[in-house]
Amino acid sequence: MALVEDISEQVSLNRTLTKFRLGIDRSSNPIYITDQDGYIQYANPAFEAQYEFSVDEVIGKTPRILKSGEQDDAFYEHFWDTILSGESAEGVMINQTKDGENVNVHCSTNSIIDSDGHHIGFIAIQDNITKRVEMEKKIRESLQEKNVMPAEIHHRVKNNLAIVSGLLELELHENDDKRTIGHIRKSQTRIKSVAIVHEKLYESKNLSNINLREYVEELTETIRANWIEDNSTITFDLSIDEVDININQAIPFSLIIHELITNAIKHAFDSNQNGRIEVEIYESSNQINLRISDDGDNVPPGFDIEASQKLGLTLVQILCKQLEGTLTFDTTGGLTYRLSFEKKNSKGPSGNLM
Repeated sequence: MALVEDISEQVSLNRTLTKFRLGIDRSSNPIYITDQDGYIQYANPAFEAQYEFSVDEVIGKTPRILKSGEQDDAFYEHFWDTILSGESAEGVMINQTKDGENVNVHCSTNSIIDSDGHHIGFIAIQDNITKRVEMEKKIRESLQEKNVMPAEIHHRVKNNLAIVSGLLELELHENDDKRTIGHIRKSQTRIKSVAIVHEKLYESKNLSNINLREYVEELTETIRANWIEDNSTITFDLSIDEVDININQAIPFSLIIHELITNAIKHAFDSNQNGRIEVEIYESSNQINLRISDDGDNVPPGFDIEASQKLGLTLVQILCKQLEGTLTFDTTGGLTYRLSFEKKNSKGPSGNLM
């Protein structure tokens, strides 16, 4: 009776081992088993197919036969120390096939413990993730390209605007009419006001917003250099909060600031008059607020911006509508413009002037 029981147990064990072996053999995951010293004792067909080694070529060898050299020794030492401690070790390895082709695998290695608690070997189960790694690399490269391309576009737009300004400069050398020269100078600074927007964008980490304080400081310096004589006493008083604005609003807003400041320089003061131009920008309740004031005394009687035929002020009104903003003015103690519009992070084209 005892003999029958022993035979039955042996048959049951053999069936279990056969199922285990068939399961490993038919697995689509490369699997190998080593002895307690790390020498390979078995490798399944998926292992052979992936690494192009025959079983006979790897039996008695260590898994170092798969080492690609792409990972440092510290990685393998940590992996080995983990499984020697009895814990399961998992990680992504860059292995190499017999023909020298790199293969990215996720490897899970466990100790094999017998019924008496003795460590008798290791079993490693791998999953080929090469395609996934390559796809992730392409995604990272694509994201990097998407970040680089807008910066490059802004840089090129800024350079192209500089070329247009340079062409206008050539026209100045061939023209001695003061009125024409004035129109050309104003066109140049309009172009520069837009160019600075693109310059600030490609220099910043955020390729969709610009900082208004930095922008207005540079814009006023550009206007000063182009519109104010060295002996002039016109000064700027800036009060700009740390406000960021989307490019689609930044361009029309920048042109409005340019037009109102240059208009004050040109019309508010007599040639021998001291003058101050104040520029204030702040954000409140998701509204961008602009105030531009001068202390000049040359405001025409009955001044009305909506009735003005001047190109600059007409342009200001068009741009205000583009921003869906409210523009008001006050002629007490000079001329003060106030503009308020809702801050939006809209995408797409920045619109046009029509």
